[in-house]
Amino acid sequence: MEYGDASGTALLDVKKRKWCWNALQAIDAGLADKLPPLRSSDQPAGRLQAATAKLLDLNTDVLVSAGGGDNMMGAIGTGNTREGVITASFGTSGTIYACAEKAGHRSQGEIAAFCDSTNRWLPLLCTMNVTVATELVRNDFKWTHEKFSAEIARVPAGSGGLILLPYFEGERTPNVPSGTGVWLGINQKNFEAGHFARSAMEA
Repeated sequence: MEYGDASGTALLDVKKRKWCWNALQAIDAGLADKLPPLRSSDQPAGRLQAATAKLLDLNTDVLVSAGGGDNMMGAIGTGNTREGVITASFGTSGTIYACAEKAGHRSQGEIAAFCDSTNRWLPLLCTMNVTVATELVRNDFKWTHEKFSAEIARVPAGSGGLILLPYFEGERTPNVPSGTGVWLGINQKNFEAGHFARSAMEA
């Protein structure tokens, strides 16, 4: 297993890039024997097996590596392989991450510590509710994506003071798994579909 995905298990000592013995012992004394070996993404794990090579119409000289997680590969794809570059990825959930030459950062738990796939580190913030919010609203109003876009363009930034806290699926950042959503600032001027759509997009 490569270090990036291993970081997400909470069983890795991210700074040392080794399985964390204390965490493993706290869970199960035999857990260490069940975990895969760790290796860097840029180190070959072996060569393509004959059956797989035949299936893919490749030869067995193809090198195979442990690869990397979605955010780790996204960082490489967006040139986020040096300090000062930030990548934002917005989908059902949303992540914002950077590249760091050293492990560790000042955090109260809002930034996750990950290894990246270039032998550096990937401090990362992840939220659960990004397009979840906009799709819930869009589907409830039975709007197409075009209609949704037109409605939010019609409403000025700030949604007339209507604010959505979009914890529809709990939240990771901050860590409130049982969190729920709430609309704040509803009044007679913003109590209409476009404002609710705009506030969901802004949230």
